[in-house]
Amino acid sequence: MTTMSPKAPRKSAVLFPALLMICLASPLAAEPAAPAGPPAPEQHPALEPFRLLDGTWTGSVTHTHNDPEGVTEDAVAVYRTTAAGTAVSETIFCDTEHEMISIIHMDGDDLVLTHYCALGNQPKLIAAKSDDPTRIQFEFVGGTNMKSHDEPHIHRAAFHFVSPDQVQSTWEMYTNGEPMGKATLTLTRQDDDAIHDLDDIVELDDEEEFEDELEED
Repeated sequence: MTTMSPKAPRKSAVLFPALLMICLASPLAAEPAAPAGPPAPEQHPALEPFRLLDGTWTGSVTHTHNDPEGVTEDAVAVYRTTAAGTAVSETIFCDTEHEMISIIHMDGDDLVLTHYCALGNQPKLIAAKSDDPTRIQFEFVGGTNMKSHDEPHIHRAAFHFVSPDQVQSTWEMYTNGEPMGKATLTLTRQDDDAIHDLDDIVELDDEEEFEDELEED
């Protein structure tokens, strides 16, 4: 009877456990570091009053376009710092058909405001030099989607930073080189549970009226 000698183990069977132990003992290869981004842009102090407005604001707006005595309505505005802190967006009349946006940013040493108006044009205004940091007034220098500067457009915008939680802005419209009315917003900063649109204000007013009726009964 022939005795068969045991087969020698295959090299792969011997090497696999050894390789497995080496892999388990070796630290995972570190992921390559993400490429460094561009340096943070310099924050110009002239933009700081607008950066500090970040958040939701509510209050009122008084129009004198069609009534010299003025018509007052509720208003909501939202300010948001964007573009790595180099621009601030202002959205006024939020969630209405007259919602409009302005972008405030620097152009060299000039503080610029571009107003995206419900009229369909985009006037560009530059802030006048001022020694009073609580008041900034922008003056019209041109715009887009306007056949001429005689068309109705926002010609002047003045901001008064009354306190950290109060701001007032006046927007003056011109046509044919003459003033045709103003819109003055008087706004107060809201907390984290801010009212975000006019519907909330209307609902709140309705609740207050309902409570008043209950008290009368």
